Amino acid sequence: MKTTGWILLLALAAPAAKSHDAIVIAADTPLHDVLTRVGKETGKTLLWNPNSPSLRTQMIATPIEHKITDGGRFDAYRAILLYYDIRLIAGGRKGSEIYWVVGSRDSKLYTKQRVKWVDYRTLLNENSGDSEYVACVVPVSDPVRLQHLRTALSMLSSPAGVGRIGTLRHSIVIADLAPNVRAMIRVVLEAEKLGASAEQEMAVIRLNHVKPGTVVGVLRVLYAPIAPTMTGRKTHAAPQAVSARFASYDPLNAVAVTASRAEMIRIRKAIEKLDQAPAQ
Repeated sequence: MKTTGWILLLALAAPAAKSHDAIVIAADTPLHDVLTRVGKETGKTLLWNPNSPSLRTQMIATPIEHKITDGGRFDAYRAILLYYDIRLIAGGRKGSEIYWVVGSRDSKLYTKQRVKWVDYRTLLNENSGDSEYVACVVPVSDPVRLQHLRTALSMLSSPAGVGRIGTLRHSIVIADLAPNVRAMIRVVLEAEKLGASAEQEMAVIRLNHVKPGTVVGVLRVLYAPIAPTMTGRKTHAAPQAVSARFASYDPLNAVAVTASRAEMIRIRKAIEKLDQAPAQ
């Protein structure tokens, strides 16, 4: 099943003073390049789908040179994008808005009235509102893990453009149906139990025959830290503990794994052995 991941573009630097009085866009500039410029030049945070066919293939048809007044740059970009059937819709809390990039025909799905922003801790402890479309921000301690999570969670989000995953400063942004968001939060929190390491990677492994909770339970036993042992008066240090974390993802009958590359190979083999059809 093909799913799409969503990226947040956060402004990194202001444009040179020379470009403050006009927007200049060359013909044949891809729309996703224009969106990148919007974030950098206006300081706005955009959440969009880099795999969208329209954003990947549609180009600016004719050269644009549009004079602007102070503070009018963002509005001018919105008008240009609207001509190409792209709308920027504000969401999130006041003062930290995130602009959703959607086709104008789909804009009603992503208005503030339809997207409910929630605290991830509250959602984690609730089971109500499972039909709601919700969004939350979950802090992540390690910038390398943040990118791994964005890639992994994009594979878990709902198909047909409903799920969106992005990064914002030191956090992961998740928007989807409430049960899916709740399950993804658990994946993030489980990965956060590991210390930072550039060697870590993440994988989402779909199961065919066994429930993910069963597999995760076995893996946690197999890869549990081993305590030191004592023989007489001498203490023997434990073997080096395996640094791996596991989380169930019930909506797709999958297991999310965070581990080193070498450990990941062994874990995949273990999951393959566990995911067997029951004997007839």
